[in-house]
Amino acid sequence: MFEPRELHRPYPGLRPFGRDELAIFFGREAHTSRLIDILHRERFLSVVGPSGAGKSSLVRAGLLPALALGWPGEVSDWRIAELRPGDRPLRRLAEGLLKPEVLGRELGAFDTASIDPDSAAAAATAATASTTASTTAASPEPSTLPALLEADLRAGPTALAELLADADRARPGQPPFHLLVLVDQFEELFRYAERGRPQVEEADAFVALLLAARDAGAARIHVVLTMRTDALHDCARFLDLPEAINRGQYLVPRLKADELRRAITEPARVFDGQVQPTVVDALLGQVQATPDQLPVLQHALAQMWDAACSRDPRHPAITPDDAQAAGGLDDALSKHANSLWRGLPTDADRALADLLFRAITGQPEAGQLDARHPQRLAQIARFAGLAESDWPRLIPVLRAFAVEGASFLHFAEPLGPDTVVDISHEALIRQWDRLRALVDWEAALAAQYRRWRDRSEHHWKADGSLLTGPDLVAARAWQRGDALIEPGIGRLGDAGSVVRPMVPADGWAARYALGSAPGAAADEFKAVQVFIDASEAADAKRVEAEQRQADERQAVADREAQARLATERERAEAAQR
Repeated sequence: MFEPRELHRPYPGLRPFGRDELAIFFGREAHTSRLIDILHRERFLSVVGPSGAGKSSLVRAGLLPALALGWPGEVSDWRIAELRPGDRPLRRLAEGLLKPEVLGRELGAFDTASIDPDSAAAAATAATASTTASTTAASPEPSTLPALLEADLRAGPTALAELLADADRARPGQPPFHLLVLVDQFEELFRYAERGRPQVEEADAFVALLLAARDAGAARIHVVLTMRTDALHDCARFLDLPEAINRGQYLVPRLKADELRRAITEPARVFDGQVQPTVVDALLGQVQATPDQLPVLQHALAQMWDAACSRDPRHPAITPDDAQAAGGLDDALSKHANSLWRGLPTDADRALADLLFRAITGQPEAGQLDARHPQRLAQIARFAGLAESDWPRLIPVLRAFAVEGASFLHFAEPLGPDTVVDISHEALIRQWDRLRALVDWEAALAAQYRRWRDRSEHHWKADGSLLTGPDLVAARAWQRGDALIEPGIGRLGDAGSVVRPMVPADGWAARYALGSAPGAAADEFKAVQVFIDASEAADAKRVEAEQRQADERQAVADREAQARLATERERAEAAQR
């Protein structure tokens, strides 16, 4: 059973609203009713909209609490499996299903003593009925269950319906429940599917599983996707997915002025506070001009609320002074992020923060949906020049930028080397001046690396051409880690002066590898290093040879000068005689 948290503040900040925040979620009541209608009819709902339109919040704080009340005219039990697909959608689905409030207890992921005594024996039977688990062990360790369940889900498109039947057998005599699979940020599937054939095959299997599930399980399995509108064209690569989306699509509307006003003012009233009308009017004008800024609005309001609470904790009132101190809608996010960066304990932590954000963001390239680049903690550690086992050194940075009221980073608990870290919203790149500069900086360094790699591949190996002159000077500067980035890249905000980039290493270069085979990234990087070293060695030989030639020419010139001087001296002596 889902246990809601106690609310302590009216505005969530940059992150989406959660399932337990219905009490502070205003302005979307009519939209929620429409979602219920589509899901009831189709059992497959795709909630689409541009970045910042509030898709995730509408589903989590609108649809999910409404489902807890049951379909119109009936009361039902809902189990909600939430996931973001990432690079392993089937594993993410398995982990979501194994949570105790979903199917974890029925599938033996938790102590059966916590299940109703009448169904404990059946639960043990269901745990061993799973196709993979039954061939490995009667009582699998909890740590192995996600892998076992992932293998079951790979068995075929009907695997999810079969899993629901297993759960039913674990609870005989109890009323049936509905299972909802919520796939947030569905476009991640397309981002990772571009990285190689294994990802493409897993994406195909995942989509087939979702489509088959909504047609099976006695109409008890429902699927909800949230997706950006610019990813819709990628859905055409999957069989039957466009048809399902066309039937169950909901394009998130822009909030009207009165809906926006309620979204701003009503949460404060829940906490015996208020937002003064002049502040409301100013925010309305800014948000309506930039409709994708709802997360930024929530973040700015959270900062203003903290300022108002420091003045009057019992009855806070957000004033124009609070809005100005927070930086308004335009600068609140950047000011807050810079303050968190400055507040890190050491210079080393601040350097790691820069490297972490460089690792998980980037400039969109051809065919990419956005500038997000989620990474595992072990990969981020390698990117930062650390050993993969040193990932705990990033924990202070993660905690600092994920505090309540900021939520700039998204990751699951508990932390481990395979924990995927992502920025909470693309608005962070648009709004945080330091991050914008870091993104540009990283792009410039990557462009230099690609340039040397291409020269190595297409010139040196083809005809032996090496770097010379200004190109060699630039390559050596890049190799030493003291490359100067072109002046067009701005300062890193008011959080501090520009820091020089690290010495490039194969862990950093792995992000830009052309090959996907094991060791390909290290081989590519080594080839570039060898190319630059060979160019420097050849240039040194060339300089040495030129110096020898110059010395020889000088020696000849000196001898000729001495001969001329001797001749002139003899002539002078002869003339004197």
